Amino acid sequence: MDIVNAMRSLLPVSIVCMMLCLTCGALGAGIPSGTAQMVWYHSPVDGSEQAYGVYVPSVAPPPGGYPAVFHGHGYGWSVSTGFSDWQRDWADSHRWVLINLNARGPQFYEGIGEVATLEVVADATGRFGLDADRLYITGASMGGTGAFRHGVRHPYTFAAAAGVDGWADYRLWHHHWYARADMRDSIEEFRRPLLQAASPLYWAERGQWGAVKTIVDGRDTTVWPENGLQLFRALLDFQAADRSFDGKLALNYDKGHGGGYDLRAIYDFFNGRRRVATPTHFHNRTYLLKHGEMYWGRIDRMRTFGLPATLASSVCGQTLSVRTGNVDRFTLQLGAAPVAPDELVDVYADGLYCYAGPPGEVCFEALRDCKGALVEWVQVAPAADVAVEKTPDIAGPIGDVFTRPFTVAYGTAGSSSMTALHRREAQAFCDGWRAFMVRRGSAPDAIGPYPEGELPPGALSSRSLVLFGTLETSSLLHEADSAASLPVIVGEDYVRVRDPRYGDRIWYGSEFGSFVCTPNPLCEGRHYLLVAKGQWATKPDGTGLQGLQYDMEKLPWGYPDYVIFNTDQAQLPHVLNVNNKPEVTCYEAAYFVEHGYFDDLWRVRRELDLDRALNDKPEGLRFVHIDEVRASADGAEARVVDAAGKPARDARVTLTWERARYSRTGLTGEDGWVRLVGPRTPAPGPVTLTSVSATGAVHDFRADVATGSDDDALRITLAPPTAGLDATGLCRHSVAVTLHNHGSVATVGSLTPNAPIGRWEPGSMEFSLGVGAKTTVSLQWYPTDDGAVPSGEYQWRLNARYRTPDGRPGHAAALTYSHVSRCGREPLSIGEATVADAPVDGPVTVSVTVRNSAEAQAQATVRCSIIPAGARVAGDDEYHYLEPKGVTVPGLSQVTVPWTLDGSRDRLPIGMYEAVISSPGRPDLTARAPFSVVDRP
Repeated sequence: MDIVNAMRSLLPVSIVCMMLCLTCGALGAGIPSGTAQMVWYHSPVDGSEQAYGVYVPSVAPPPGGYPAVFHGHGYGWSVSTGFSDWQRDWADSHRWVLINLNARGPQFYEGIGEVATLEVVADATGRFGLDADRLYITGASMGGTGAFRHGVRHPYTFAAAAGVDGWADYRLWHHHWYARADMRDSIEEFRRPLLQAASPLYWAERGQWGAVKTIVDGRDTTVWPENGLQLFRALLDFQAADRSFDGKLALNYDKGHGGGYDLRAIYDFFNGRRRVATPTHFHNRTYLLKHGEMYWGRIDRMRTFGLPATLASSVCGQTLSVRTGNVDRFTLQLGAAPVAPDELVDVYADGLYCYAGPPGEVCFEALRDCKGALVEWVQVAPAADVAVEKTPDIAGPIGDVFTRPFTVAYGTAGSSSMTALHRREAQAFCDGWRAFMVRRGSAPDAIGPYPEGELPPGALSSRSLVLFGTLETSSLLHEADSAASLPVIVGEDYVRVRDPRYGDRIWYGSEFGSFVCTPNPLCEGRHYLLVAKGQWATKPDGTGLQGLQYDMEKLPWGYPDYVIFNTDQAQLPHVLNVNNKPEVTCYEAAYFVEHGYFDDLWRVRRELDLDRALNDKPEGLRFVHIDEVRASADGAEARVVDAAGKPARDARVTLTWERARYSRTGLTGEDGWVRLVGPRTPAPGPVTLTSVSATGAVHDFRADVATGSDDDALRITLAPPTAGLDATGLCRHSVAVTLHNHGSVATVGSLTPNAPIGRWEPGSMEFSLGVGAKTTVSLQWYPTDDGAVPSGEYQWRLNARYRTPDGRPGHAAALTYSHVSRCGREPLSIGEATVADAPVDGPVTVSVTVRNSAEAQAQATVRCSIIPAGARVAGDDEYHYLEPKGVTVPGLSQVTVPWTLDGSRDRLPIGMYEAVISSPGRPDLTARAPFSVVDRP
């Protein structure tokens, strides 16, 4: 049970529960020593029987239990008891258990493949008495990918990993196997963070304390050698900064794919290596909350979705240091850290003193200034069990639903034809799941599908629900929406996205389908609800209908939290996938018309992907927007362009005639125009833009110059708001506003900004625009001139009223939102913080000016921390906390506070650092000053 206890604090609750079920059921079972057999275990995910092959040596285990090697197979489904005579001899002489994984076949040991691997670890540990400190994983090709992923992601489970010709960087394997044939170098942008989450190169820092050997074959044309070489380079760079990294490389210049799978050399690499169960420091980097937990630290909330989040921690005596990046909330289990359990612990996070007390569970939330800079970590109560917000256990995306116990049901509250449709789609998914994930013939499992009124007892309270149905045809879905308004509604002949910021968007027509995952309100959000409706054709002739069951190896990264698709090939034609496997020749994302992620509170947040892309600026990504929408003789036309004004082809554009409840999707041509046929009804009304989606592009909806056929002649577009301090120290938010005259005559008018609080500069402005002209102005919003305002989102409304030369009035408006983190001023503030670069072994001198803007004197206790710059890999010796100093500042005056770090005694390694000035409970007294420690000339 040791490994299960070790994993308890390291894995989401659902997976831990599965581990316990598996292990408790396996205790006492065994097979004769000196034999190889197939072992079956019960998987709680779907209730199926899964297998692995095992060889138990002919000798008794060492005192701590048997070491074990887990072998990952190549692509396909493989349950094998094949161990060579040499392997058996090694196992007997070294007292090792040998295990052949299947891990749900061609899952690349990701998603449910990751869960299945850990299921086998738990089952085999309890069944055969494995030594939790000496578990190893290896494999070639797909097995090499699994070794990389597990070795880097789970160093607390596997003491060492050796991967041969495995994937490490999605940029080297997506376009090789999964891209659309006509755009091999492009991806669906919403998939980027999920692809990065599946690529060990992007989170190689996690491999600290593990040993990872990359074995690369130079003539490999299946998995390009650069995969393993890049991963090794990353580990080598980290090893230069911290010796707790252990990366090795074996490069075989003349061998092809899998040629370097030398078990003798791999076993020699494993031999004698032990897991570091309680390290003194760790470095966690992740793109997903589900992987945000390591050792004694857990990331609970990210600041910007889709960018990597970092939580690193180091322990020195009873002082615990934390370094974060892109994190707004985290939890520490101080009792799991290497500290004395009966003594008080001091915690510094990002150089800020935030806790002094016993080593229990503590949780912190970020307090930021109006620029978004971190000024304090505030201790808060631990998160509740109910998933009212995204948590590491329930955070999406859709693929995560299938890594925990689930049941499939279909709606029965509609017509007989709709019930038959839902039953058919549910059965197709279950058949696909069993064919891809189970393969045990008629063995019973728990997934169904079940009519929604005949679910097994306790299914709703103990398992996630995959429901095929609509709001009108499923009583369970209707009940769930009544309990908690769902962010996306799937109807019989429509899909509605409930957008609280920019208004609802609706796709009308039975051809529109959707997959949506949210917490299930019917079990207080403790498990998922996944609503599914619709199938697309995977063949150009309209046959080969598929849905969620299509190409299941992509489940971990194929879908965001929700996706809406158009199944009509007359509107969106079939697109080829580069993969040459006959069953997956369709690039299914070519049918997607809308896709996105929900925010921390499971609400639609249209700009999440856009803001992440604007922040990250991936190479080759296009930002596209609508330049014009106009009615035509038989329908409507729209033009899509990129940020430079160049036409964007192959964009999937959906326009809607709301009055006629009619939507139509089409592709833009070389000229950027899409031409759609409208409804055949009298007076269908104006047409409006519903959505734009494109491979290799993001829709910058804030830059849309047109949204419908009845747009005003004047159009307002907005740049993303920014925030900072003005020359007097006041919090100021700015936005660039562009006015476009798309009319046939000149316009003259005024622009007036509005917000619920604060003031604008200027309060209004006059404009005059000729035909086709545009102008850009900058507006500043001051939330307050004195005191503080509540943190949160504030809506801005920009109103433009104008007249044409003949006196006709017009009106245009635009909405955007700005986040106020903290806005207020205290008498004491930091005027200047300076620190000069220092030679290694030399002193580091910090000087800080504290100002008092009040007439009365003021006092404060000021602290100075020296920490590594950025969320980089750093050692224990790079954190130093200098003595706090009491400061008394006369009214309307300032004082200088100095600190000196003795470099000869407290040596800082060469590198980049920052001095952090703070005063707990006084966020205005926070400043950071970067400096470097350099080699002596």
